[in-house]
Amino acid sequence: MYMTKTMITKTVTTITTTEAPTVVRTRGLELRPAGDATVCVFPENLRIARDERWVLTGPSGCGKTTLVNALCGLLAPSAGDLEILGQDIYRMSSGERDRFRGRRLGVVHQEFHLLNGFNAVENLMTALRFSAGQRGFAARKQAGEMLEAAGLSNRATTRVERLSRGEAQRVSVARALVHRPELLITDEPTASLDSERSAAMLDWIDQLRVHSGCAWICVTHDPSVVSRFDHQINASNWARQEMTG
Repeated sequence: MYMTKTMITKTVTTITTTEAPTVVRTRGLELRPAGDATVCVFPENLRIARDERWVLTGPSGCGKTTLVNALCGLLAPSAGDLEILGQDIYRMSSGERDRFRGRRLGVVHQEFHLLNGFNAVENLMTALRFSAGQRGFAARKQAGEMLEAAGLSNRATTRVERLSRGEAQRVSVARALVHRPELLITDEPTASLDSERSAAMLDWIDQLRVHSGCAWICVTHDPSVVSRFDHQINASNWARQEMTG
């Protein structure tokens, strides 16, 4: 008999859960952006599991970036709990937190932050070196395979400043996924794209993501994107209170 995803047998006294591993969990979370006179009150507890796809929506200034910064280890909660992959990352030292983010998260910012002067494959190899300690032939092979999956094998040795914006965006996504992270965060991946190219970009990211089976949080202000995802966080519903004292 099955009860709330838990199987209980007649012959064994142990309980076996079928829930996927938790990637993100929040409880009573509050965040205060640095230099801001407000506090974002997260309205409910949240659980994001492996392989789930979530979209984070809301107008500019509502707190989407604030939550992303917290998930990336850049903004400690002012109240409540935030666990990433079962760990309270704000109990780590800053160095430990940086290594954790590099190994287990993949982040694509609106500005791609590619390394100018390096070509596409070298950008991915650099990510592998810092995330997994991989270098040399093994890193070049893995980076090349990811660029091939991204449809960019013919641009692997092109310096990134010579790529089109669309190509640079794909390189940034490939770099975020090359070390097979457990959580992918993309910030406005369809900004400045028309509806057809927006759909193609999201399809492409999802196809690459499937290889690692990671959870995906996509930040967007575009309402047309929402229906493509399984779960939604609407940041426009967050309370924003003036700080006192």
